[in-house]
Amino acid sequence: MTTAITDRPEIVALPTGWLGFQIRRLQRLLDLEHDHTDHLNASGRRLLSHAIFVTYLECRDSGGGDMARAVLKGDRLESGAAAAG
Repeated sequence: MTTAITDRPEIVALPTGWLGFQIRRLQRLLDLEHDHTDHLNASGRRLLSHAIFVTYLECRDSGGGDMARAVLKGDRLESGAAAAG
């Protein structure tokens, strides 16, 4: 089996409920880290990193460890309607 490597992250359907909320939160925190890490002092970066870690743990403990790891690697999860179209 061959897997194609692309520059675009894979888009996967976002779960609903508590896990979906936590995955969206993880994506948002990672976006904040990417966009604003240069503007934060050491305490701000540490706080953001801690929030990302705790949110990852919540996703893992809710049964979404694979999805959370995919988000950490750069994949984007979208709502079911957006992922289908």
